[in-house]
Amino acid sequence: MKSFFDSVATEIRLSLKERRFRLLLLLLPILLSILFASIFLPRRAAQKFSTALCDLDNTASSRALIRRIESLQAVSVDHRIGSVQEGRELFLSGKVRAVVVVPKGFSEKLKRRQTARVEVFEDFVYIVPGRTLLKGFYKVESWYQNQRLYDYFQRQGVMASGGNFLSQPVRVDFRSLFNPSLEYTTFILPGVLFAVLFQMLSVQGVILFFSHRKEIPLKPFGRFLAVKLTAHSLLAFIPFVIVYGLFFALIGLPQGNPLPLIPLFLLFALATLLMGALTGAITGDSLLATSLIILIGATGFTFSGYTWPRMAFPALLKNAVFILPITPFLQEANKILFSTRFPLNFIPMLLVTLGYLVLVYITQSLLGRSRGE
Repeated sequence: MKSFFDSVATEIRLSLKERRFRLLLLLLPILLSILFASIFLPRRAAQKFSTALCDLDNTASSRALIRRIESLQAVSVDHRIGSVQEGRELFLSGKVRAVVVVPKGFSEKLKRRQTARVEVFEDFVYIVPGRTLLKGFYKVESWYQNQRLYDYFQRQGVMASGGNFLSQPVRVDFRSLFNPSLEYTTFILPGVLFAVLFQMLSVQGVILFFSHRKEIPLKPFGRFLAVKLTAHSLLAFIPFVIVYGLFFALIGLPQGNPLPLIPLFLLFALATLLMGALTGAITGDSLLATSLIILIGATGFTFSGYTWPRMAFPALLKNAVFILPITPFLQEANKILFSTRFPLNFIPMLLVTLGYLVLVYITQSLLGRSRGE
């Protein structure tokens, strides 16, 4: 047993001495996390987003509405325009992120206690600014609703026919431009960052299969594999801590309870490392194996069911995508990150891990002999 742990320590020491491992375990997760954070992080905090106002009603009520909009933390009214077409031109020139149009008859509808509509055209190319503006305009709606409720109860009293106060005084109709799906980064980015780990670990699996053959002899293969998997599973927690422990918190992403996530990640790391090792065992060539595993890793996130539900997949793919370790991992990690309270199921992740372990051992036993390994 002591010699086994000595071999594990040797593998860890030798791996950390190699430049490629240091790049893979330390530099790459930092650079990729910074890359994704640079896309979202600067726009997460409430900022002043350039907005154009088009007041076609031009009454005291519409001007009061505009003052409410100008008071929003996320809005900077930089342009006052006379038509929607002017707003579209400002959009195309990149000068504004939103155009607010107050139609004619706005004040008359308020007086008649009807719902007065306001149109807001928003640029959702950048998702978080769009959401920030969206929340701001909802605050305007809520202010009018609360004001109407206050007037009703304070001035009219509660009457049997008092259902009229439930009508919405102002409704904001949103017209989403340049990204109508309104996908939100909070739900997408965790999967993207974990997909980065999947890509890294799969490449690491190829490297571990071919590296340090003199120091960690290939025969017997069972011991070789046990040493390699133990060492590299421990090393895998370095990028995990960088991505999950640092960048999730930095970007403000949900983290859930880390206690069940750690054993789930350990199984995920083992399965992904074994997937890389299996590719190495099949090809017998480190360069070819690395090329193939990068291709598999690049498509893994797409087929994981994270951004497009598996129930909508073609029948052939619904269960077939579980051969990719990232599929069961993201399925269960999602429950943990967002505290859904759905019961965790470690069995799919465990079955994938055991399946790859058996395949690696059988493949090496059959093909390794023919290569004299």
